[in-house]
Amino acid sequence: MNADLDQRDRSPARYSPARARWAGTLALLMALFPTATAAQTVHVTSSEIPKPNPGVVFQLGGGVGSQGGAGLLSVGVPIRRGELVVRAGATSSIEVFGPSESVGDIGVLYGVRRVGSRGWARLAGGLGMVSREASVARRGPCDSWFGCYDNETSSGVGFLGQVDAVWSPFSKFGLGLTLYGGVGAGGGAYGAASVGIYIGRAGLVPGR
Repeated sequence: MNADLDQRDRSPARYSPARARWAGTLALLMALFPTATAAQTVHVTSSEIPKPNPGVVFQLGGGVGSQGGAGLLSVGVPIRRGELVVRAGATSSIEVFGPSESVGDIGVLYGVRRVGSRGWARLAGGLGMVSREASVARRGPCDSWFGCYDNETSSGVGFLGQVDAVWSPFSKFGLGLTLYGGVGAGGGAYGAASVGIYIGRAGLVPGR
C-alpha cells in the first residue's frame, strides 16, 4: 500500500488539453488588460483638454515713438485660423512753438493670436493709409515772435506691422505691450512702443 502511494507521488502531473487552453486564454487577457486600460486613460485625458475660444478684443494704448509721443487704437476679430486687426496709430512730436513732425496710419492687418492660461501674443501685418505732416521753418522775413512755419503733408499706401504681448489676470481684461509701425507715404520707416489695456475675450486656456 505504501509503495503504491510513493509511486503515485513521484508520477508527473498530467493536464488535459482543455485546461491548457483555458490557462493560455486567461494569461492573454491579463496581458492585454493593462494596455487597454492605459489607452482608455490617454483617450479620456486628451479629450478633456480645453480648446481656445478667442473673441473680439479692443485695445487702447499710449507710449513713445520715432517722432515723439504715440497712441494706438485697434480691434481684433478672429476669422478662421487667423485674426483680422483694424487699427489706427500715430506718433507725433510735441512742440508748442517750433518745427514738428507726425505720422499716422489707418489700416487692416491679418495675423495670428496664440493664447495660454495667463496671457496671449499676437503678430500681424497688412496694408493701410499712411499720412505724414511736418512743420518747417519758413524762409524769408517773419513778423512773429515765435517764428513762421509752413506745413508739409503727404499720404499714400504703406505696409503696417504690429506685435502684441499681453498679460491677462482676468479672462476679459489684460495689460500689454505693443510694438507697431510701418513704412510708406514717401518717407522712411516709423515705429512706436505702446502700453495699453485689452478688453474682450482673448480665449485663454485654463491650466495650459
